[in-house]
Amino acid sequence: RSGKAVQIIRTTVADIPSVSIKSRSIFVNVHTKLTLSAVIRSGNVSKAFGLSQRWYCTSGNFNLSDSRNLLSDTTTENLIIRPNSLTPGSTYTFSIKAWYSGLKEEHDDHGEASVTIQTNYPPVFGTCKGSPPVGTAMITSFRLSCE
Repeated sequence: RSGKAVQIIRTTVADIPSVSIKSRSIFVNVHTKLTLSAVIRSGNVSKAFGLSQRWYCTSGNFNLSDSRNLLSDTTTENLIIRPNSLTPGSTYTFSIKAWYSGLKEEHDDHGEASVTIQTNYPPVFGTCKGSPPVGTAMITSFRLSCE
């Protein structure tokens, strides 16, 4: 397995929010909820402006605008995806943009961070057996093997 992180540095004369994403793992199980947490820091701009943010799925076949897939709103710092909403064996890239309230979201003066996650495949067909087939708990040593 491997991981990947990308950092794009863009120069601007404006003060833009600093954005990063905390995630527990880049490999996730589809039957558990996925929580992505953004850390957004404003620069030297007055707190009076406030910050706005929005999550996006920039790759993979996942619809963030379908509320049935989510346990949170896409405009909060935490994105929580409902269990069984992602497809096993798929790769998704989630991004968050943050900008100062009053500026348009599409404006170049926004901070952005992305994380790519991969969903695990379910177990594949196989057989497991125990040896010996019969014994006494806490007395008999059992050996389990799967093929």
